[in-house]
Amino acid sequence: MKSLSKLVFFLVPITLLALISFYYHPSLELTVVGALLSTLLVALVSWSATRFGKGPSAILKLAVISLVSSFMLIQAFDIAYIFLAAPMGGRFAFLPELLAFALIVGVCAFLLARAFSRPKK
Repeated sequence: MKSLSKLVFFLVPITLLALISFYYHPSLELTVVGALLSTLLVALVSWSATRFGKGPSAILKLAVISLVSSFMLIQAFDIAYIFLAAPMGGRFAFLPELLAFALIVGVCAFLLARAFSRPKK
């Protein structure tokens, strides 16, 4: 009975997110992607929330994790729109930009890590 109540408790937000996704997105494919991504992120935030404990700091941590997962959802939707809704010629234009930005961020992170790391004694 306890596992059934957990299942129902988890199915309610999934159903709600799927319905919102159905009314918000222009195609069935994006609706399915939206519902799956939302479900995975709800699971991630729920799992994270079980590790925070109780009190004001737990609420702040949950708010931060929720905000970060929302940013992740927005980025994932950008990719989903590129593959599912963009015209054929523009679907892969993001790849060079993504690789260039990843290279810039990686080099900057490496240089900053070297600049601010303490020498080993």
